[in-house]
Amino acid sequence: MLSSSSHLTKEFDSSEHQSLGEVTLPGLPAGSTHFTFPGGAKLTFGQIIALAGDYFGVALEPISLGADRDEKQKRFLAAYRELANCPSDDVYRLTKEFDIEEKEAKSAIAEAKAESDGINKVTTKETEIALKSTRGKYLTLAEHNLDHFNTQAHDAFWTGYELAMTAAVSASKLPKRTAREQRLEHAYKLLAFACHFMTDLFASGHMRAPRAELEATFGAEIGSLLTLFQHNEDGDMGLEVTAKTKDGIKQTWRAYGDGHLFEKKSTENQNRALSTVQEAVNEIHQAFLHQKFTTQNQSALVEMIPTITANNHPPMFKLDANGKLLCRIPIGGEPKNTYTELTKEKAVEILEHHFVKFIEQSIKDRITGYITALKADVKKIKDDFKQLPSQSIFSKSKDANQTNETLCPTPSCCSIM
Repeated sequence: MLSSSSHLTKEFDSSEHQSLGEVTLPGLPAGSTHFTFPGGAKLTFGQIIALAGDYFGVALEPISLGADRDEKQKRFLAAYRELANCPSDDVYRLTKEFDIEEKEAKSAIAEAKAESDGINKVTTKETEIALKSTRGKYLTLAEHNLDHFNTQAHDAFWTGYELAMTAAVSASKLPKRTAREQRLEHAYKLLAFACHFMTDLFASGHMRAPRAELEATFGAEIGSLLTLFQHNEDGDMGLEVTAKTKDGIKQTWRAYGDGHLFEKKSTENQNRALSTVQEAVNEIHQAFLHQKFTTQNQSALVEMIPTITANNHPPMFKLDANGKLLCRIPIGGEPKNTYTELTKEKAVEILEHHFVKFIEQSIKDRITGYITALKADVKKIKDDFKQLPSQSIFSKSKDANQTNETLCPTPSCCSIM
């Protein structure tokens, strides 16, 4: 995915999303770990979560903006088919990068660096591969990523959950075991696609940003930029959230955004996200076993998905009681609970402030990169020098009678013309 310095916002990084799909899948044949798609790709549950929405979808038809339930389901299935029908080579180029990204992220943490330091090493290449694998659709999806935020993410998830539930119930009614298992696999694939949007809701940068309203007011590009600023602030500062366990025990913890999930401070958030994904899988399996459809209101997931507590810094943007967009003031100052209407003039002021910060950080990062590269070059020169033989053409000969002919067997190369 694109780094947080891009104007195209994202939630958890691809490797983070992928890790949240490491769950048990009951009801499938022993050893079943991959799902086969019409395009030829064989993917794990976690890989489907990572690919859904960010890389494969229908950019100009957000699931959450469907006019009614039927329209939302049609949009979800259209998005799902973008992945299902994609040639395997294109898909595998992406999943290969996810593994590299995770390795770099965890290596950075092991070296007492920020997880994002590792992820940023592969961002440019990953973006290039994403553009190639999606035929350029990746950028448009990122610019119109309403389904990954706030109430829209809830809507996208529950739409897919309902489709998966329907598939699971219908699977249980098939007469042949092989057909039942295949249909259950299809239900799990739909659920994995839906779980991308649900796991978005564990990333603090996506919990409260008024993404849809910002785009509706200022257009896709400016709306995406403004969302990015709040996304980054909430993601880095974190938000206190609360939710219940499957057993109904209420818990409170701090959630962080993309580029933080593998860090120690996010252990609780990661575990809660994993357990919620597992519960979603279990509910689909129970529907399969008992031929009973579980509605959203009946699902334990409703209370397992986190909500924000009142103990947090004031949001950069929010809606007032009448749905009007407000921005926090002073711009760029310490977060205070003072607001004014987000007009076009204020939007320009905010953009200017954050672009200056972005440029300053970019210059700092580039200089740091130059210094790091230079230090590495110097170390290599020193190491190479240490490997030189103790006697060379620069060493004093042990034989006082040794001539130039001995050192250089071709006299002409050392002669003065």
